[in-house]
This record gives sequence, structure tokens and C-alpha cells, in this order.
Amino acid sequence: MATPLDVTPSCSFFRSMQSAISFSVHSVCNSIIDIEGDTARGVWRSVIPATFIIDGCAVPHWLFNNYEDSLRRMDGHWLFTHMRSIILRVAEHMHGWK
Repeated sequence: MATPLDVTPSCSFFRSMQSAISFSVHSVCNSIIDIEGDTARGVWRSVIPATFIIDGCAVPHWLFNNYEDSLRRMDGHWLFTHMRSIILRVAEHMHGWK
């Protein structure tokens, strides 16, 4: 049986990113959620505008990303049991998609 995801590693990761990324928005779309009993699998696509801090300068970027998540219903609530982020492309805003 799956257990709820331990968020401690994720929290540590996102705290460490504050010095590398000063801005980002994770706009998700095209959601597909397959539910089977008390388990579910979700897939989302995301376009992420972000500002990276590179050599002390703010550099705007675009990220294209997929999320693949597993969930389990426990006590009437859906909880994440696995989260996967797949970065498909990172491009500097000024230089296009290359």
C-alpha cells in the first residue's frame, strides 16, 4: 500500500532554489487523471516562465515541463504518493527556443 509522500525533501529543494530562481509560475494544462478505486495517476503539461539568477543577473527563461503524479485516497482525501517532474526544454527568453 502506498503511503503519503514525505514533503521534507521537496521543501528542502524549493528552499535551496530561492537563490537560483527569483520568479516562476507553473501554469499547468492538458490534465489527464485516471482513477482506479482509491488510486489515481495524473499527467499535466506545464509552461513555466522563470527568472534565473546567473552571475548575479536576472535572466528570463521559459521551461516546458511534464508532471507525472501518483495519488492515493486516504480518509476521503487525495494525497500524493509520487511526484515526477520531467523538464522537456529550457530556453532563454531573449534567444528563443533553440
